[in-house]
Amino acid sequence: MTAIKNRPLSAWLVGIGIIIAAWAPGLHAQWKIMPIGDSITDGVGSTGAGYRSQLYDKLQGVNFSLVGPNGAAPYNGHFTRGAKIEEFYTGGYGTGIRDIASSMNTYQPDIILIHLGTNNMNNDDAAPYSENAGISMLPTSSGKLAQLLAYASQWANGTRGDFLKRIIVCKIVPRLVNGSPDPKIAD
Repeated sequence: MTAIKNRPLSAWLVGIGIIIAAWAPGLHAQWKIMPIGDSITDGVGSTGAGYRSQLYDKLQGVNFSLVGPNGAAPYNGHFTRGAKIEEFYTGGYGTGIRDIASSMNTYQPDIILIHLGTNNMNNDDAAPYSENAGISMLPTSSGKLAQLLAYASQWANGTRGDFLKRIIVCKIVPRLVNGSPDPKIAD
């Protein structure tokens, strides 16, 4: 990866580190953080565990662990190369192929980091998420992400559990097509 491509990710990592560190002081419990995503979360195209190892390094001094069924300790998470948003939940447009339910119940993360959507860009429109203020979702990338967020919230609102405290979503970083931002990705 070039330095230009790493800037948005580095800024995202610093931001996540600051957010998590701000919640952590004075707490005796260990924060369980589960990165959820596709090949970017897996670390494809980078050295080692990609952003997970960088995040781990930035959070030193905070009592935390990265949890999930994938990856090698201490850089675990719930991720699969080539995955699309709708594969991580059931219901609506969700297929559940890589459903987070088992990982959520097994690892009971306090925080989930979602970095998904780049594999949806070739087949889905990016927006809008809904045409009726969220009553129903459209089959767009943002509509599917809204469904995933509603699904994950069930582990925060008592429907499936009450252990999830925060959901952090990474903005999809636009890819370049012939040297210009991909026109499929809305600002």
